[in-house]
Amino acid sequence: MARAHGAHVPFLRPPELATDLSPMWDVIRHALRESEQLDGIAYESVLLLDPTSPGRVPTDVARAVALLDADARCDGVVAVSEPEFNPYWHCVIDTDDYMHDLFPEARTFERRQDLPTVYRINGALYLWRRSFVVQCENWRDGRHRLLPIPESAHCISTTSNSSSSLSCASVMVACVSPGWRTSSAHIS
Repeated sequence: MARAHGAHVPFLRPPELATDLSPMWDVIRHALRESEQLDGIAYESVLLLDPTSPGRVPTDVARAVALLDADARCDGVVAVSEPEFNPYWHCVIDTDDYMHDLFPEARTFERRQDLPTVYRINGALYLWRRSFVVQCENWRDGRHRLLPIPESAHCISTTSNSSSSLSCASVMVACVSPGWRTSSAHIS
């Protein structure tokens, strides 16, 4: 579908990575391998721009790049937003038909104003060093810097609109090389 609308699609995902159940990390690693093989270059980093987060702006990407460049120990940068409520104070679980705090340490706070600031991953962008993508089996294992952006850039994907209404969306993975010559792959 992406090709039919003029997108550059240098390769497709293999069938096992082209389902609603395919882990995104595996898709990203595949896109990096394929892009490097096609282009004959080892890229410096990988940028994931999820199509379900249309509220990001170019300055968000520039800020992410600056954060990654400024911290040599950092594996990646993940866009986050402050949620409308603090999960320490408001999130509970049902255990044996009784309410329990999702975070047991929540009971140590007497006022919600004393709670630590929390962020939610909003899906607007993820930026990783190539070496991390190649070596790590799970992106959450890394050392990531937070890129706070407004809540308006949040993810529009929900369980109720997953595959049917978003089936036309493609994933944008950009592999970044020295000097910022990029190869971007729209993976359908």
